[in-house]
Amino acid sequence: MNSAKPAIRRAVLPANRHGRDFVVGDLHGCYGPLEQALTAVEFDTARDRLISVGDLVDRGPESLRCLALLDEPWFHAVLGNHEAAMLAHAGDGLQGGTPQAARLHMAVGGEWLDACWPWAENAPLQQLMRRAAGLPHLLRVGDEAVDYHVVHAQLPVNLLGRRWTDKRLEDAWTELDPTVLVWSRSLFTRKPLIQRAWQKGLSPVFCGHTPGKEVRIRQSHVCLDTGLVYGWTGEWNESAITLAEPGAGGVQYHRFELRPKTWVGTGASR
Repeated sequence: MNSAKPAIRRAVLPANRHGRDFVVGDLHGCYGPLEQALTAVEFDTARDRLISVGDLVDRGPESLRCLALLDEPWFHAVLGNHEAAMLAHAGDGLQGGTPQAARLHMAVGGEWLDACWPWAENAPLQQLMRRAAGLPHLLRVGDEAVDYHVVHAQLPVNLLGRRWTDKRLEDAWTELDPTVLVWSRSLFTRKPLIQRAWQKGLSPVFCGHTPGKEVRIRQSHVCLDTGLVYGWTGEWNESAITLAEPGAGGVQYHRFELRPKTWVGTGASR
C-alpha cells in the first residue's frame, strides 16, 4: 500500500507595484456577482490582480465561465476542494474517474461537468482542466518581506507544537500536507477560545472553504467565504461576495450583499 503524502505545489507572485490586489472567496460558479463587484471597485485588468482562494466551480450557474478565469493574465488561484473533486471526476486524460469520484463530485454540485461531455473532445475544457490540475496549494505574494499568503482551507494547526510563521513557511513549505490545505475545517469550526485573531510572525493567510456570514480572522487566517452561492440560491438571507484589498495600511474589505438569483445588492467597504 502506498501511503506517500501527495506532492505539494507552491507558487510565488511578486508584489504588485503597479496596481491593486483583490482576494476573493469561494465563487462556486457565481460569475455575475463577481463581475458586478469588480465593476464596483473599478477593477483595472491592465494593472490590478484578482486572486482566488479556490472553489471556482460547482453549485452555481456558471462553473465553466468561472473556471475560464484561469485563462486571464490578471487572475490567479489556488486549488480548492471542488477543483480537486472535479479533476477526480474527470479522471486521467478526461476519460472519467472512478464511480466513487463521480458520485462525490455530483453530490457537491458537479452536474455541470456532465453537460460538457464528451470531455476528451472538448478542447477548451481540456485546456482549463490542465490549468486547474497545475494550480498551487499554497501561494505566497510579496518579495523579500512577505505581504500575504493564499490557501484554500488552512495551514495545519498544531496547538501543542510549533506554529507556522513566514520564515517557517519559506524554509519548510514542502513539509505541508496538501490534503490539509485543501480540505481541513478545524481552524474555523473549533471553539474560538484557543483561536486568537493574529499569530505572531505570520502574515495574513487568506482562505475560504468554510462559509460564514462574515469575514472571520483566526491565527492570521482571513476566511473570505461569506456564502456567495447560498445567497444566489436563496438558502441564506445574509450572504455576500467579499473582496479583500491588502495594502500598506492593512486590509480593506469590500462586501456586496446578495439577493436570490438577482446578483449583487448593496455594497460597502470598510
